[in-house]
Amino acid sequence: MKFIEQKLNFVNDLKGLITLSEEEKLKNYILVCLETKERTVEKIKMLPWKKFLTLLWSGALG
Repeated sequence: MKFIEQKLNFVNDLKGLITLSEEEKLKNYILVCLETKERTVEKIKMLPWKKFLTLLWSGALG
């Protein structure tokens, strides 16, 4: 049951970011998640949490 709840939260988060990205007010739209591979859905970059932290600490997210 916990996995299903996490999946639903993931979809809701993605929908919210897609709606926000339609306003085109931000430079980047990133969803940090527990996935193992990086991917892009519409304008949303989905990053595994470890990769996100590496990019954040290196200053690569601008």
